[in-house]
This record gives sequence, C-alpha cells and structure tokens, in this order.
Amino acid sequence: MSDENSTVRARAERLLQERLHAIGGLEEAVAAVETARAALATAEENLGDAVTTATRAGWTAAELAQLGIPVAGQARRTKPAATKRTRRSGTGGSTSSAAAGPVGDASGA
Repeated sequence: MSDENSTVRARAERLLQERLHAIGGLEEAVAAVETARAALATAEENLGDAVTTATRAGWTAAELAQLGIPVAGQARRTKPAATKRTRRSGTGGSTSSAAAGPVGDASGA
C-alpha cells in the first residue's frame, strides 16, 4: 500500500505543479495592470491640470474640443447616461420578483 500511496502522491504533485505553472504569469500581469492604471490616473490628472491652465488663460472647453483636446466633463456626461439607461432596463427584474410571490404563496398553502 505504501507504493500505491506514493504513486498517488506523485501524480497529485505533478498535477499541482502543472496548475502552479499555469498561474505563474498572473502575478506579473496583475502588477503590470496596476502600474498601468496608476500611470493612467497620473496622466489624467496632468491633463486636467493642463486643461485648467488653458481655460484660465482664456481657452474655452469648446475651443479645446475643436483642437482635439479631450475635455473631461464632456466625455464623462455621455457614459453615465448610457449606464442609467441600462439600469432602467434592469428594473424589469421586479417583474420576476412578483413571480416569486406566487411561489411563496404556493409553499405556504
């Protein structure tokens, strides 16, 4: 039986090694994403500061947009509106909760 146990253990260790090898790149990939997100946040902050400097110097948001400069306020207005529409369509789920009511009535009877 000792031989059987060692064979099973050896197979289990091989399987674990394969699984560990498969996730080997995850830590590095996660670190790269975190670094990129931090760099993006810094770049966006720098852009905001530059836009503020430009507007204080007399440039309007419309003029900056014509120059191809992304103005944070304009870009962000579009996305939440789209998200709100998605949420509204998701409220249809309350109909399914109404369907749950009769099930509760049936179990109570």
